[in-house]
Amino acid sequence: MVERHLPEVLSDGWRSLGVQEAANLLHNIADALAFMHERALVHGDIKPDNIGRDGGAYILLDFGICRLASEFVKEATATGSLRTRAPELLISDAYTEPPKVDLWALGATVFNALLGRFPLVDEGEPVPRVSHLEERNRFEALLASRAQTEWDRRLDLHAIPETIRPALEMALRTDPSERCSAMQLKEWAAKHLAAFLRNQSLSRFSPIDEFTQIANHFPPCQTLRLMPITERESLKKRLLELSDSLGSSTRGQVEDLIKQLANA
Repeated sequence: MVERHLPEVLSDGWRSLGVQEAANLLHNIADALAFMHERALVHGDIKPDNIGRDGGAYILLDFGICRLASEFVKEATATGSLRTRAPELLISDAYTEPPKVDLWALGATVFNALLGRFPLVDEGEPVPRVSHLEERNRFEALLASRAQTEWDRRLDLHAIPETIRPALEMALRTDPSERCSAMQLKEWAAKHLAAFLRNQSLSRFSPIDEFTQIANHFPPCQTLRLMPITERESLKKRLLELSDSLGSSTRGQVEDLIKQLANA
């Protein structure tokens, strides 16, 4: 498989510097995972350096160990980076709900983008390479111990901005059965982080479908106030374009939405 060249690939040192980039990262990759999981595929290695950026869009990369969820049996060897490895794989080395390992890894990636460390790894702590097997095995055992005995301290989300905190609470739950699905995370972000999200995906919809999406997920006034002025102006411009395209059927609704933007 050949992937197109991207101008930027994230790294462990990449920081979102606020909620907006973290929100777009979360939503874009949750969208990609929802697409995969609906087709019974698991990526298996979500981490910063497997995510690229092209303009305002975050793009999932490296499908080298991606396979059907049915192939991630309980006896399968755990794969993926130790930095973003789900706790069930550290503690019992068993896949109980394979798609949920992708959700924990995405949550850990966004956690690092916001706080500068992964949930179970200290800031700046080196992770041994696979080629240093004994050292790596000891480090993996250390992470398993942290997951069992230091969970509450290491997963304290009070430092996470309140607007995005519930998303990480849903993705980083210890028990995979209590973790959200990719579709649930995507839909939550579309509804509650709408003020921060760029609309790069809206071209997938017809004008009426696009307008319906905007109207159904239009954020409340208190959230609109957090939206950068440029984003508000962009949304207003798009609403006017859709109104011209759809005619009188949506004009009243568009005017109401624009008033909400103006009053925010």
